[in-house]
Amino acid sequence: LADGSRTVQATLDSVRADRNERTALTRELVGHVHQAMKCKHGNFVIQKCIEILDPVELDFVFEELLGGSAHLVTQLSRHRYAFRSIRALLE
Repeated sequence: LADGSRTVQATLDSVRADRNERTALTRELVGHVHQAMKCKHGNFVIQKCIEILDPVELDFVFEELLGGSAHLVTQLSRHRYAFRSIRALLE
């Protein structure tokens, strides 16, 4: 899993300037954001998305977080790995 996470992060870095490529890659995360945030390695992929994507491209992250249970963001902000992605969204 760690190698896969690093590979995805490196790929996101390599397509940083190409919006179409970024969109194609991040589309694979739709529906899996909160699971990735809670993953020891997946949370770094979400953080990389937050770092390189334009704010409008992060809609899929916010939609999943706000479309979940009323307490999902609170739960994630207290999770040992997910809090890192929540913090990155707030920065």
